[in-house]
Amino acid sequence: MRRVIPGLVAATLTLTSSLVHADTLRMECPPGKESRQFCNDIKQQFEAQTGHTLKFIDLPPASNEKLSLFQQIFAAKDSGAIDLFLADTVWIGVLDKHLLDLTDSVSDIRNDFFPNAFQNDIVNGRVKAIPAYMDAGALFYRKDLLAKYGQKPPVTWSELTRIATLIQQGEREAGHQNFWGLVFAHVIITVPYVVRTVGATLAEIDVSYEEAAATLGANRSNTFLRVTLPMLRPGLIAGAVFSAIMSFDEFTVS
Repeated sequence: MRRVIPGLVAATLTLTSSLVHADTLRMECPPGKESRQFCNDIKQQFEAQTGHTLKFIDLPPASNEKLSLFQQIFAAKDSGAIDLFLADTVWIGVLDKHLLDLTDSVSDIRNDFFPNAFQNDIVNGRVKAIPAYMDAGALFYRKDLLAKYGQKPPVTWSELTRIATLIQQGEREAGHQNFWGLVFAHVIITVPYVVRTVGATLAEIDVSYEEAAATLGANRSNTFLRVTLPMLRPGLIAGAVFSAIMSFDEFTVS
């Protein structure tokens, strides 16, 4: 991506044509040590290659505040505010009329991107932005275990499930009982989310329903199963969803 961003800076993203030939271009630089280092690398490359100056602009970190600010800047036709910025993919259509047509400028680097990611930045046949980064999952696997069980790296979810089951069963049968550790690790990480959501739901339950059940002769087990548990269902479902999301996201634990 270090190759891509300087070219995009030179093209700029705002509609005001005078900025294309400006001596100073204004670029958003996200906060953070690594981001600043990356921006400084881009600044050195751009200024060395073009002779122009690159100035960094700080923008609100919140997505909604940032979009609102852009809309205000463009509505006011403030040509000196910013030239290059990071935008959510869904903003491209909203800001379309304020963005330059980059089709010709980025034609030589189009094949450097995932086709679908690049297509998201095209509006009415015109390229209005280029992908800066994207969230993508990564599959880590042990070559030694795949070789031991005569398997190749999985390419589908069904293959992943089958191979993982085969290896885990084989390793546990061989005496490596710690292969269960992955399950316990994910349980420890996700339990707090279940506790929080279920606890919040439990706090909202009116105890008079349980008292009414007891008055009508229900014992504690029946009261819990037929009265309390159904009222806890929203919290349990929310906890399960959060747990699943967090579990899938914890590659470091896996």
